[in-house]
Amino acid sequence: MLWNVTKNDSLMKRFFLYLLTILFFSVSIAGCSSSAREDDAPGEWNSRSILLQGGVSPSGYYYFQNSPTTMSGAYLSFFDETSHKTAVLCDKAGCPHIDEACRAYTGFAAPYLFYTNGNVFTIENSGYELTLVRRDPDGSNREEVLTLLRDRMDTAKYAQFYNYKVAGNSLYYIASLSYAVSEKPGDALEHEEYYLRRVDLTTFQEQELMQAAPNTTYTFIAANEQQVLLNAFTYPEEEPQELTDLNEEELRSLLENRKVQILLWDKHDGSVKTLLKSNRWETVAGMAAHGDSLYVLRWEDNRTTNSIQKISLTNGEATTIFRSNKMISNYMVLNEEEIVLREDYDLNLYSLKDFQKLPMPPISLPDSIEQATKDGYILWRTLKTKGDDPLNSEVTQSALSYISKEDVENGKENFLDFYIQHYE
Repeated sequence: MLWNVTKNDSLMKRFFLYLLTILFFSVSIAGCSSSAREDDAPGEWNSRSILLQGGVSPSGYYYFQNSPTTMSGAYLSFFDETSHKTAVLCDKAGCPHIDEACRAYTGFAAPYLFYTNGNVFTIENSGYELTLVRRDPDGSNREEVLTLLRDRMDTAKYAQFYNYKVAGNSLYYIASLSYAVSEKPGDALEHEEYYLRRVDLTTFQEQELMQAAPNTTYTFIAANEQQVLLNAFTYPEEEPQELTDLNEEELRSLLENRKVQILLWDKHDGSVKTLLKSNRWETVAGMAAHGDSLYVLRWEDNRTTNSIQKISLTNGEATTIFRSNKMISNYMVLNEEEIVLREDYDLNLYSLKDFQKLPMPPISLPDSIEQATKDGYILWRTLKTKGDDPLNSEVTQSALSYISKEDVENGKENFLDFYIQHYE
C-alpha cells in the first residue's frame, strides 16, 4: 500500500520514487449514515479514504473474511464495537460459507463494501458484469439491485470497477469498459473507456456524469449529496522509457508535463468545473474537503518536504494551513474530523479541521489505521514476518484489530485482534 525506500536513499531518489509510485487513498468506502435532506442541501463532505476491507456502521464494523477452503472466495462478517464479538452474516448452522447457498458469501472478486442508511452494500462480479448488492444489517434479504453500466454493456467485453465515494444516498463511482478493437479470431487488442457515474441508493437509478478524458486518471477527493470533488492526473502520450536515469532538470520537465486538475461536479446544473490547474512538480493532489474548504497537498520549494494548502470553495482564497518538516508520503482520511499523515517513517494523527496533532494509536509502519469508528479505531497490524527489516520483509500473518479512543488517549496498548489473516 505504501511506497518503500530505505533511510540511506538520497533525497532526490526518494522524491523521484515518491512521485512515480505514490498511491492516494482518496476514495471512500463510506460509513456515512446521514440521509438526504428535505431542502436538497448538499450536506457534509465525506472525505473518508477508500478501504477494500470493510465499512463502519453506528454499532461496529463490516469486513470480508476469506472462505476456509482454498480458492472459495470471501464472505461477510461483523465486529460489534460494544460487545467486542464477531459474527458471520449467515443464518445456517454448519455453513462452510463457500458458495451462493450462503447469504454472506460474496464470491471471488468483491473487495468493495460500504454501509449507509441501514443497508450493507457490496459491489460483486457477476461474470463480466458489476452488480450492486444490498443486504439488511444482519445479512438477510440479499438482493441484486443494479447492474452497473448496464446501458453500455451491449458491445463491451467486460466492466472493471476502480474507486468510489458514498455520501448519504449517493454512490459515486469510476469504472471502465473494455472493447475489442476488432472481431478477428485471436485478436486480443482492446481499448478502454472510463466513466464517472452516480447511483441514487433509494431508487437505484443510475446517472452518467462524465466520460473520462484520454490519458487521464481520476481519484475522488470528497463528496456530498449534490457534489463530488475529483483529482484528474493527465499524462503525456509519450514519455522516456528509462525514467530512473533522468537528471533533476529532466525530471522537472517530465513532471511539469504531467498535469493536475481538481474538478467539481455539481448536481444543480450538471456541470464539471475546474477549481485548480497545476502540475506534478508543484502539486501532489487534492486530499480532502471540510466545511467550505478544500485541502491540497503541495511541494515546498526544496522538493523534500510538503505543505497543505487550504482553498476556500466559496471565494477561492488560498492559505497554507500546515507545513511538515518531512516528506508526506501518504495519508488516510479516517472520518469527517481525523486524518493520518505518513511523514517520512512516522505515522501521525491530525484534526482535519485545523491540522492540530492528536493522540495516535501506538503503532508503527507497516501497520496502518483502516477506519475510525464511533468509539475507537480499526487497524491492520502485522503479527509475523519473514526478514529483519519490517518495511521490506514478507508479511506472513496480520490482524484486523480494534483499540478504543479512551485507551489511545491513556497510552494503553489494548489491541483486540478480531480477525487473523495468514499468508502462505
